[in-house]
Amino acid sequence: RCRALTDISVKLVVDLPQLEVLDISECEAITSAALIDGIASKRNELMKELYLSALNISEAAIVKVSENFPNLRVLDLSYCIHIIDDVCLQAILKNLTLLRELNLSLCERISDGGLTGMGMVEKIEDFKTIKEKKKKKEDPNIIYAANLSSQPIRISLQSKAEREIVEDAMRKRAMLRLAKE
Repeated sequence: RCRALTDISVKLVVDLPQLEVLDISECEAITSAALIDGIASKRNELMKELYLSALNISEAAIVKVSENFPNLRVLDLSYCIHIIDDVCLQAILKNLTLLRELNLSLCERISDGGLTGMGMVEKIEDFKTIKEKKKKKEDPNIIYAANLSSQPIRISLQSKAEREIVEDAMRKRAMLRLAKE
């Protein structure tokens, strides 16, 4: 809960190559940028324990952590209530094969499909396409070309709760399809 700990200081942790345990839980000033551009910006074979409890970070940050810390034994993502979902969980399970302790307390967006992997192929592909689209948005030439397109702009008026209900229904349909096969 160190209030003085900010993204800048966490980004400098990448310069500590012998660090094996890092606990930045409940540090309110830390964002996803600290993880993506800082500690998880390059591969770290020595990090064994990482505590990220109650941080307001993105899915992309969690995926980046799972890709660049292959030898993690302990990962605490408890109280990351609206961040950890099935896609994040699948990335963790795929990349962190040496993981012995995973704390997901109060991570309410995880479903049975995320734990079992059933129906996750479509979600993971959607996550990858969204990630690619974000990269393309950063290129000014692509932005200009996108503005010239004749397709109308679509704005979703669904609330976050409504989107979660729709996503849950889609997961259940996918699980039923898999069960019938």
